[in-house]
Amino acid sequence: MKKNERGIIDAAEDLGVPLEIIPLQELKAQDTHSFSDFVNEKFGVGSVCEAAALKSAGTGSRLVIRKTTSSGVAVAVAVSGTPKTF
Repeated sequence: MKKNERGIIDAAEDLGVPLEIIPLQELKAQDTHSFSDFVNEKFGVGSVCEAAALKSAGTGSRLVIRKTTSSGVAVAVAVSGTPKTF
């Protein structure tokens, strides 16, 4: 749903990090702390950014920054006990 957003692509390039696209089905299977009725109605998942952060961080991940929004952008940060190599 967000894979073609120019702002996300540009941010990944500017930060020098790979852009990881997580399939919607995997986001739906991820438990999140935050829940948005609007996001759930639109995408079928309560929090896209938290689900994506947790899924990307891998097994044993935990949120260190819950969903935070500013200027229409939502972000969340998760870490895992298992380091991920790129």
